[in-house]
Amino acid sequence: MEKLISIIIPIYNVELYLDKCIKSVISQIKQYEHQVEILLIDDGSTDSSVQICDFYASKYQSVTVIHKKNGGLSDARNCGIKHAHGTYLIFLDSDDALNKNAISEIICTISKHDNADVYIGRYISVYPNKKIECSYYFNKSNLNISKEKLIIKLLNNTSHYDWYAWLNIVRRDFILNNHIFFSCERYFEDALWTPHLLLLADNVCFFNYPFYLYTRNRIDSITRSFSNAIYKDKLNVCFFFNKFCSENNLKPSTRRLLFGNLNLIYNSLLSDYWKCSKENKKRYWKSLQSFQFIIRYSKRKNEKLLNFLCHVIGLKAVSFLLFLRSNIKTLWN
Repeated sequence: MEKLISIIIPIYNVELYLDKCIKSVISQIKQYEHQVEILLIDDGSTDSSVQICDFYASKYQSVTVIHKKNGGLSDARNCGIKHAHGTYLIFLDSDDALNKNAISEIICTISKHDNADVYIGRYISVYPNKKIECSYYFNKSNLNISKEKLIIKLLNNTSHYDWYAWLNIVRRDFILNNHIFFSCERYFEDALWTPHLLLLADNVCFFNYPFYLYTRNRIDSITRSFSNAIYKDKLNVCFFFNKFCSENNLKPSTRRLLFGNLNLIYNSLLSDYWKCSKENKKRYWKSLQSFQFIIRYSKRKNEKLLNFLCHVIGLKAVSFLLFLRSNIKTLWN
């Protein structure tokens, strides 16, 4: 049966977080049960996540569970897209949660601007001992801008914009008609998916309510891990944006904004370079040198110091300093 909203929750071995995640949705949809469905995509979990999914599916009509072979986050999201019945899709990671009143705020926004391809919202970072609301706001709910102008607006709105897929509430037929699925078997898939999504959208709506609660500092998060696969995919994000700008014939000024927004990824590449094997160091260094301009394009204040240091002591020395700083922060925490 057709619904207004499908909430897609990809799940893999998250027994410690899953109950809280699902409850954050269930607690809000009693009056919207005929409009909202919850899709639990169990991506081959081997812990009690399986039983948690089955429990909620048996107790609530609005909850459907799909058990599938492990294929990764992107594959689970794509599975959810294909099985969803909602006009709009919300992607909710299973270690995160929806803020209170998120559903009512979203439905209210859709009722006012029901022709949007994408609704872009805001979020709150949830740390063990504090919560921090994201720094950017949208000055109008519907700016009637799209394509390259939309990307420029987003990136000019903040010193750093996060390409998180879950910030976007997307019309399902827009995804299907344009075949905007997630790239499988890759890390950092959001940075590959969201810019492509937004560049294709004809009508985008903004709303300022921070509807999403983003769990930070998970010990087992990939952002805190290192492997050659993670490092390679992180570097591929830089190559993706290079290709993205060329294929879409974006202006030089837009290119500078897009690459400047990659400063956090590039800095982590410089820092983690020293964790790579000797063989991989030789392979990666030329690429790191070719993307040094990212530091210069960044709008973050501390990048000016890094840019200055690159001229004085060189990129490799700056890379080692970032590596040392990262180790000190790890020890401190």
